Amino acid sequence: RTRIAPHPDDGYVLLWEDDTQKDKDNNNRYDVYMAFLDNTGQPDRLPRDPTDPPMPDPGARPPRQLLRISDTPKNTVGLTGLLDADGVAIAWQSDDEINSDLVGVYGLSVTPQGTFRAQADSNTPMINSGRYRVHTLIEHDLQNLGSVSMAWAGGVYYFLRKGPGAGLNELQLVRTNADGLVDTTYAPNGVRELAPGLFFRQHEMHWTGDRLICASVGDSTGPDIFLLDASGEPVKEFGIEGWQWIDEGATTNAAISPQLGHVAEPEFRIVVAYGADSPQTNLRYAVLNATGQFFVSPLSLVHADGTARHGWFHYISSEAISIAVWHREAAGKTTVYVNQFSIRGAAHHAHVTASGDREPDDIRLTMLAGDSKNAVVAARPVSINSSRREYGAAWQYRADAAQPWEIRFSRLNRDGYPMDGAPSPP
Repeated sequence: RTRIAPHPDDGYVLLWEDDTQKDKDNNNRYDVYMAFLDNTGQPDRLPRDPTDPPMPDPGARPPRQLLRISDTPKNTVGLTGLLDADGVAIAWQSDDEINSDLVGVYGLSVTPQGTFRAQADSNTPMINSGRYRVHTLIEHDLQNLGSVSMAWAGGVYYFLRKGPGAGLNELQLVRTNADGLVDTTYAPNGVRELAPGLFFRQHEMHWTGDRLICASVGDSTGPDIFLLDASGEPVKEFGIEGWQWIDEGATTNAAISPQLGHVAEPEFRIVVAYGADSPQTNLRYAVLNATGQFFVSPLSLVHADGTARHGWFHYISSEAISIAVWHREAAGKTTVYVNQFSIRGAAHHAHVTASGDREPDDIRLTMLAGDSKNAVVAARPVSINSSRREYGAAWQYRADAAQPWEIRFSRLNRDGYPMDGAPSPP
């Protein structure tokens, strides 16, 4: 007794009965099963049922990828199913399902992902029957809403995006609950406009523990910095009603996403890193105080040809030092570099030139021949000053254009140098 139908996404759904299960007296009995098949007819996506009996010779018959539908002490006697875009409805006949001792027809629903529909909870749209799924926050027909940033704010999520407004596009802040449901108490549809405009391209957010910092850069504007309190309301004392911008004279490089950090003590400050062309691309740096005034005026850290989209800069507040990774081209190849900087933006690794100026001595992360780019870095431990401070860095690498890109990783010591024979992590 088998049934087969096309899966609404890809491949097929197969239903059948077989007697591979044994009852308490060690007699084989029939149950109903379901499996997903790919387009070639091979089992696909569903894991092996742990209750499926082991095979003495797995080579002779590999473990089955299936979902056991019924669970009756006696035999099932017949099944049918209906399939649509919402999943599979399955019905079967049994005289002892749920120990009823009555002949009856039983049914249940299975999602297109292969889990029982009874496990679904409408209050948790990010999870359907125990599995993560896509949850749509916006539908639009524009092609340039490509950048988004997300922050966890101790009970709610914030999303920063460019979205369609009543007239122009706008920089929008969206708040949802912990399960991804839009928070309509925050704003209509959970969406609040931070600023109108056409040129917001790259966005970043940073949660301080009691404040939310947002930043965005465009082709000719920004960086624009926004400071909000713990409830997502603009801090009116910061800039103009919670909005401040850094004037780079229309040279901001929107291909480099802004990065954020904060100083907690003795006074609250916002650390901003971004890109600007003058005419070569430099990584730029500034520090703002709680009212949006400069504690450190904009300055150039290093020359760079590009960065990763997120995670290329971190400020370690407990040590008053930042670390940045980027890539730069030389002799037709790109290579990744790292350096550390003080709160004032001075390079930690530098030398003094003949003119008396300090010039960064950037650390090259890899000596491999080929291209390396889009590096990201993370600190460990995260939030405390530690004598065992170290960093992890990862980047794209390929030996030449004919090779696929790989992800390479390196552990860096407290000073940002790659570690040889790295000890066990603290």
